[in-house]
Amino acid sequence: MKNWIYEVESCLIPLFELSEEYESYAAARGASPRELPETLMLRDLIDKLWPYCLRMAEADCAAEGAADERTHARLDRIERLVSALKESAFFKATEGCAAPALSAGDRAAAEQDDDYSACLKLWDVVCGRAEPAADEEPDEEHDEEPATEPADETPEAPQAPERHAPEPDDAALAEEALNSLREAIGRMRSREAAAAAAIASLEAELSGSRAEHEREMLSLRESTARELTELREETTGRLKEAGSEAARRVSEAESEASRRISEAESEASKKISEAESEALRRIDEAEAGARKLVEEAKAEAETARREAAEQLETARREAADKIALVRSMSSAELKKQAADYESKISALSEAHSKELRDRTSALEERLSDAERTIAVQEEELRSAYEAEIFRLRGSHEAEINRLKS
Repeated sequence: MKNWIYEVESCLIPLFELSEEYESYAAARGASPRELPETLMLRDLIDKLWPYCLRMAEADCAAEGAADERTHARLDRIERLVSALKESAFFKATEGCAAPALSAGDRAAAEQDDDYSACLKLWDVVCGRAEPAADEEPDEEHDEEPATEPADETPEAPQAPERHAPEPDDAALAEEALNSLREAIGRMRSREAAAAAAIASLEAELSGSRAEHEREMLSLRESTARELTELREETTGRLKEAGSEAARRVSEAESEASRRISEAESEASKKISEAESEALRRIDEAEAGARKLVEEAKAEAETARREAAEQLETARREAADKIALVRSMSSAELKKQAADYESKISALSEAHSKELRDRTSALEERLSDAERTIAVQEEELRSAYEAEIFRLRGSHEAEINRLKS
């Protein structure tokens, strides 16, 4: 197993813990998580960790050949854990922040915390500011570890790799490094135990919550089914009532439409009868007026004839009187006066005949005008009567169609 894989695995648990406690750490430092260099260093490390692992794995494969199954299992677990870190609230809260440039003071502050110090060392390696640890052979205890993952996907604590015997002058340094590694392993195992206890507590709480939730869901389903049944029955009742009400309203509408149609037919028949009566009355009035005019003309003609006869009779009597007077005169004067009277009688007769002809012509013209006027009035009354009948029938049919629809 390559030593760089152990270094990465040993920093994953501190990374998870620090990503959960970043707000309290930033508050203790009196800064925003998006402005604190240590938290930005953690984000940059999470962002670059998996590409670093891929580069190192490719370099190992190029130098030593294909990796074994255990190495592949370790890399798969690292990839999943890094993906989980990228989905954490810490990673989303620091999205868009640039990689920090840590000053000496920032490094000193980070090195005061063991977890930050371990992550800072790995970050330097990932960013190329420090060389990764030399490859060392793992001890037999590591070779016997199964490649399966823990239930909570917490990375397995790396065992201390077997070291080559140090030089005599480096014995104290090697012992100190081994003690530090043992302390780190102890802290990791303590954290794993605490995490396992927390997971067990959460699982128990989750089981209780799940049972309570299932009971609530069952009760909710039963109440929902009851309410749905009641609602269905209520809806069915309302639909029946609505159907009955609709049928009643349709029946009332049909009755009302029939009544209105009957009223419209009666009204139309009444109006047609009234129009016919009015037309007949007007025709009778026109005929009576024409007959009156004819009678008046005949009466005037008769009066004119009587007047002419009376005038003629008067003229004849005067002529007879004068003739008798003339007879008593001398024959010469008699002849002369007789001739004068005869000429006057002839002129009077001609004038009387002419006046009689003129009056007769005037009466005939008036009779013709009266007949023409009567014919025109009859035609106008007939047209008006037919138009009124046609209009009343059309309005009657339109009213009936409207009421039927």
